[in-house]
Amino acid sequence: MGVEGIIVIILVLFIIGYVAAYIMKTRHYRVIDAMEEKKKELGQRSLNEQFQQGDRLTLSGKSEEEFKKLLHRWNRVETQEMPSIENHLFEAEKSVDLLRFSKAKKAEETAHETISSVTGNIEQIQKELEQLLRRPMENQTLAEQTQQRYQQLRKRLLTQSFTFGPALEELENRLSEMEEQSSVFFAYTSEGDHMAGRQVLDQLDKDIEKMEHQLDVIPEELEVLDKVFPEDLKELRKGYEMLRKQDMKFPDDTILEDIQQLEEQLTVSKQLIGRLALEEAASNNDAIDDRIGDLYEKMEKEVQAKETVRKEAMNLRKAFHYLAERNRRLRIETDRIGQNYVLSEELASAGERSKEKLEKNQQEFELIQENLSDFPMIFSEVQQRLEDIFEQLEQINDDQEQTYEDLQHLRQEEQEIKQHVDEMELRMRAVKRKIEMHHLPGLPEQYLDLFFYVTDRIEELAIELSQLQMDIQKARELERLCEEEVQKIEVETDQLIDTVRLTELTMPYINRHRSESENVEEAIQQSRYYFREEFDYDAALNVLVQELERIEPGAFEEIKANYQQYNEGM
Repeated sequence: MGVEGIIVIILVLFIIGYVAAYIMKTRHYRVIDAMEEKKKELGQRSLNEQFQQGDRLTLSGKSEEEFKKLLHRWNRVETQEMPSIENHLFEAEKSVDLLRFSKAKKAEETAHETISSVTGNIEQIQKELEQLLRRPMENQTLAEQTQQRYQQLRKRLLTQSFTFGPALEELENRLSEMEEQSSVFFAYTSEGDHMAGRQVLDQLDKDIEKMEHQLDVIPEELEVLDKVFPEDLKELRKGYEMLRKQDMKFPDDTILEDIQQLEEQLTVSKQLIGRLALEEAASNNDAIDDRIGDLYEKMEKEVQAKETVRKEAMNLRKAFHYLAERNRRLRIETDRIGQNYVLSEELASAGERSKEKLEKNQQEFELIQENLSDFPMIFSEVQQRLEDIFEQLEQINDDQEQTYEDLQHLRQEEQEIKQHVDEMELRMRAVKRKIEMHHLPGLPEQYLDLFFYVTDRIEELAIELSQLQMDIQKARELERLCEEEVQKIEVETDQLIDTVRLTELTMPYINRHRSESENVEEAIQQSRYYFREEFDYDAALNVLVQELERIEPGAFEEIKANYQQYNEGM
């Protein structure tokens, strides 16, 4: 590359740098110009005229202090914060001219933050200043409204004084305090301290609102204390005395003392109202109302219990009569059934036990009836005792019905066992026929012992069933034993027949190999001996199977499978 090329490159780079610098400067100048416009707008938002208006007002006290604070803040904005914006913008412009763009950007950011801060400060100062300047007029309007409400309170207190009872004096004192507060408000207003005046006015407004609520509530509470509660207590006392003359008693009887305490609580509530402690008075009145309700409920419970006792006594007499007759029949039935069956101790004595329970409950019932005739009693307690007796009678009735059912079930059990005996005898005859069908040369001794043992057990069960006084429990045990043994003889019979048939099927098969070995002939003869002489069919089959498996492994399994398949198809 020659010198001319290098010069061209340098010129190109210079031009690029110049253009880039020009673009950057243009951008920064636009940002600075925009913030200059915002600064001018802030400069036009002068609050000097509003502060001059405030100077013309006669302010004092807290209002004057607030005005001076706002003026100080405004002076700071004008003398410090606004000039600082100009300084930051000047610094930014200067940095741009020197192509120090990074420094220019920091100055621009600082200027932007300052503009935002000054804007917020001016808006806040303006808002508070306007409130301060409007306060005299607002106070005047609110004072007129408050004065009207105050006069209405005074008029109402005067014309309806008889409805406020012991609270009248305290209400008048509160009115006097409100009047003093009004004087304080006007004093602050005349001095120009409108902020302190507003605070007094706000408190006065709350006090008036509170008294308006009190004037609404007090007559209602006094109406309850002077008329409703006294009538309730009078009615309670009268009702109590009338019930006592009827020889009625009450549990933990402190009703008269409770009424006396409630009358004292009426005085307490009135004293609370006199002090304008309305929430405490309302809470005390609620407690009085709840206690009066409890006393009414206590007395009403005994009145209702008296009627319930009368009805339950009639029902219990009928129940005793019914259960006694039912028990008499149960004991007769127990004696009758006991002549035919051996009864368990529990079943045999069930009727007598029920009779003893009946007599015990009837004695308690008669004692209650005697006491009701001779002495005043607490009917709610008597009602509970009668209900307990009724529950006992229900249990006695359930027990007797269960005993009846158990006694009648004995006959049903006897029939079931007899039917089962007939069924087992049929099954034993079926076993015998099955054996006879195969025309066996004889039966193994062990099999015969089992067969006759089962036959004897069934006979023993039949004899037990024919007794004049049958023992059902013993019969049930014999029945269970017989069923087990019948099932056993059925299984062994099937196994015996299967062994015989398999022996008969294996014999011709092994005969084919008779000429092949002397062992085969010996096995056949030995098997026949066991089969015809010893009646040991298992041994007869085993001799044949062992020899056949030696000669032709697997042959017996095929014979056995074909036999089983044949049986399943039958």
